[in-house]
Amino acid sequence: MNDKLLVDRRTGETIEFGKATESMYDADVDAVGLWQIVPEGRDRYGLEGDGLVKFIRLSLLYMFARGAKPVRGRHGVDHWILKDYGDTPEAMADAIIAEWLAAGAVTPKPYDSLWLALPHIYSPDNKIG
Repeated sequence: MNDKLLVDRRTGETIEFGKATESMYDADVDAVGLWQIVPEGRDRYGLEGDGLVKFIRLSLLYMFARGAKPVRGRHGVDHWILKDYGDTPEAMADAIIAEWLAAGAVTPKPYDSLWLALPHIYSPDNKIG
């Protein structure tokens, strides 16, 4: 794997590693699930191992830089609630990746994984530990 460029398997075009993590998210409209991030790295760019972890980390850090927070879905009142993974973007990314690796580094099932949402998507008054 080139540390600077990735090749999009669908188009054959190259894209900078960091730009690849930014290009797929429409977080202004809805929360982005880990179930979307993992297969994007695997299926679109053919990443595994350290390359996939790097892709996930950059994706998480990109989302956190935009103001996103980790959330879980909840039925009923206030669909999204905050999930505490730490106080800094790096700590949150480390904890999320550690949890994913501990679960076997599998592609999460749709709608049954951690999500990232911008403040206008979740209610900041709700928090789970």
